Amino acid sequence: MRNVSAESALAKAHKYLANDIATPFFIVVDDSIKYSEIITGLSSLTRIHVSDYCANNDAYPNIDELYGALSTTNENTLLLGFGESVSLGGNENAVGRLKDLNIEAKVVVLCRGIRAAVKFLCEEDKKFNSRRVCFLKSGPSYEIVKLPPLPGVSAIDGFKELLFCLENGGSGKLSIKTTLKLNNSRELYTAYEVIQEVDPTYIVLQNCLPDNLYAEFLADRNLDGFDLFHWRSFLKLKLESSANVYLKYVADTSANYDAYKKTDFLCIIGLFPKQ
Repeated sequence: MRNVSAESALAKAHKYLANDIATPFFIVVDDSIKYSEIITGLSSLTRIHVSDYCANNDAYPNIDELYGALSTTNENTLLLGFGESVSLGGNENAVGRLKDLNIEAKVVVLCRGIRAAVKFLCEEDKKFNSRRVCFLKSGPSYEIVKLPPLPGVSAIDGFKELLFCLENGGSGKLSIKTTLKLNNSRELYTAYEVIQEVDPTYIVLQNCLPDNLYAEFLADRNLDGFDLFHWRSFLKLKLESSANVYLKYVADTSANYDAYKKTDFLCIIGLFPKQ
């Protein structure tokens, strides 16, 4: 099935709204600009947000309740968030169920993230054709990054909020804190990984500090005003170096914080010459 423009997709959707097909119409789109164009072009339709069917802030949506609402609605409807929910939650069987759902009114499903699943259904069911589905050209979409539960890190809080953001055209890199397993996403596990994510210019090696201290650094980035043996002073020397030849020597020869404390102490008592 060939790709169509946003204008052509809207024309096909309006044709569907006027015909007698009793199952939903799918528009598969990735690009956030085209996504917004489709929403604007279908502004007359009642909107149903899949995120409204999440039982709490960090839960997958209840798909059975969603299907019940779609089956009984008497208003032509634009469904948002379905593709993103399936893509991240991993329940691809839900796509086939929605495809065959008998509905009283018309439902246009605007979805991102399930292009391959919808194409598979087109190949499997020859009746699932251009009267019931269309594809826009692939384009930039979104990237989901799951963060560990650390303080001092700005992120979307919970799956429901993430889904709501995507329903409203969220694109680019989106970071989330969630207890749920997410498919088609990238997960960070340590405070060090989060630091590198939020600041790609960070050049200090991971083994310089234990991760609990990196977590403290995430919560408070201040490195000034601490005594020489403090880990924040060590990190400041690693990040900024020093005009003091002695301090530069200690920082350069210390692979990690424990080595730094030992080297600094030995230098102070004269076992190592000050450079």
